[in-house]
Amino acid sequence: MFAVLGCMLAGTTPLVIAQDEPPQGVITGSVHDALSGLPVADAAVSLHGQRIFRRTKTDPGGSFRFEHLPAGRYEIGASKLGYVGSDYDRRQAAQVNLKSEVTAERVTFGLPPTATVEGLLLDDRGPLSETTVYLWQ
Repeated sequence: MFAVLGCMLAGTTPLVIAQDEPPQGVITGSVHDALSGLPVADAAVSLHGQRIFRRTKTDPGGSFRFEHLPAGRYEIGASKLGYVGSDYDRRQAAQVNLKSEVTAERVTFGLPPTATVEGLLLDDRGPLSETTVYLWQ
């Protein structure tokens, strides 16, 4: 500010030095049903990294886009009711390292549909109540 004011008082043209903006990255991707391969519309997609948290929804074709991202490491997750998303299974989350010279990265999620297990627990005396059941795959 003082250099510009000094130039104005002296009657000379101020020299303005433009600073280059850091490259802004883009992360795009899609979410599909892991069994059928069909796109999953309206899935919630979240991005975390470098004090940045953003959310978006997939379009009818299952696509999403995050823009204006500085270079750095990001974790991206997707979820939707009726599917096992990254909010339940961290292995579903994608790790992306957006480099300064790279302006675009693509991520694809295949969300497995959830399943329901129903039944009656019995022992030799009859039905069991207030019992916790764990399932592993």
